[in-house]
Amino acid sequence: MSSEPAKNKPRTFAVAGLELAMAWGDGHESYLPFNLLRTHCPCAPCRVAAGRSDYKGPERPVADPPPMIVDVEPVGAYAMRIVWSDGHREGIYPFEMLRSMCPCERCAGQTASAFRADRLRES
Repeated sequence: MSSEPAKNKPRTFAVAGLELAMAWGDGHESYLPFNLLRTHCPCAPCRVAAGRSDYKGPERPVADPPPMIVDVEPVGAYAMRIVWSDGHREGIYPFEMLRSMCPCERCAGQTASAFRADRLRES
């Protein structure tokens, strides 16, 4: 049995200052800055605003500074929805994506190239 699913599933998560803190199934902890999360919102309008999609609906540009997280809702057993202070709530962030965004030194070498490759495929 693979430990990969447990690795990419958070045990706990909480807002900590201007970061989303996540403790993963393998014991690793990630601290994802709000601006990173909002800039990489996976919803179609945000992807258009960031130039990552050809979606034809209305754009949702990211404010500077980005809005605050007001709630985090589980979506099944694979993702979470982040609710932002500006009312935006369309982005569903898969756990695997969140894990790949971890900015720590340990993860940067392992996941940065995979994360960049995913972003290039979306373009």
